[in-house]
Amino acid sequence: MKEIDLFLKNVPAKTYKKEKVLIKGDESIDKIFFLLKGNVRQYLLTPSGEEINIHIFKPGSFFPIVLFMANSPNKFNFETLTDVSVKVVKPRKVVAFLKSEPKVLFDLTNRLSLGLNGMVQRLENTLGNDVRSRLLSLLTHFAKNFSREGKKGFSIQIPFTHKDLANWLGVSRETISRHMKSIERQNLISYNKRKIVIRKNLK
Repeated sequence: MKEIDLFLKNVPAKTYKKEKVLIKGDESIDKIFFLLKGNVRQYLLTPSGEEINIHIFKPGSFFPIVLFMANSPNKFNFETLTDVSVKVVKPRKVVAFLKSEPKVLFDLTNRLSLGLNGMVQRLENTLGNDVRSRLLSLLTHFAKNFSREGKKGFSIQIPFTHKDLANWLGVSRETISRHMKSIERQNLISYNKRKIVIRKNLK
């Protein structure tokens, strides 16, 4: 959006490699990131060290603006899923900008609504469904939101590992590997340079 481009015009871009923790769960929110390129995940760490994934940010996102505006203590980690390019701004400057730009604020609200809806759907799929059904639902969600369509289907642009998928579903990596092999044998998925390709008839 041109309003955002003008707002961030004089802010230098920063780049980070994959698996870089931008904000830790015990850190206060003293900076807001605007994601230019790549993907960042938001997750919780349980006392036992288990990772609970909450959300994936796409380019065009301000984060973690919601936590700052809610004046909420930060319990989340924000880590790059891919190499990323971002711009970093003081939180109060972002809030003032959003107040002055209804169009940008509406876009942010829309993104939050879509993210919340996706989270609710994933929660519903987690409750009562078997692992295979939950895995297919998760892959469908990733295909819808983070893929490019090609001749063989939808290539998920984030190179999720079996461990990543296991963390999303709260099961063991071995369980995910077993189901992924089964789904691959059924020709529902394939791989292209470590990226999962979802067939168009995935059910």
